[in-house]
Amino acid sequence: MARGLSIVQGKEVEITEFCLSSADEELYLKCKAFSEKSELTMHFYHVSHIRIKDFVFPMKIGGFEIQCNQNRGWERAQAYTVRDYEEESLRFFCRDFEIHKSMLLDDNNIKN
Repeated sequence: MARGLSIVQGKEVEITEFCLSSADEELYLKCKAFSEKSELTMHFYHVSHIRIKDFVFPMKIGGFEIQCNQNRGWERAQAYTVRDYEEESLRFFCRDFEIHKSMLLDDNNIKN
């Protein structure tokens, strides 16, 4: 799967919703966020080792990064590291992810 990496890689992201749930003994994380005038929906599957430095919302991530660990021989459960590379305010592992982007309308996009 691993879709949508280029949407967020190295960008400033503001997370507005953070929903962690469990199904079949696996953790799943769904986030709503904004980046560069776009609304993002991010899904992270089989999440583990979650570390949040300051649990404040909206959570502002200065440098969002998803690192692929598959070539390093890591366990499949830790296929990706998701983190804030500037402040380390957020860090976790996941097996897979999907990121979807929706453009937001601003005053310049509205037609009368």
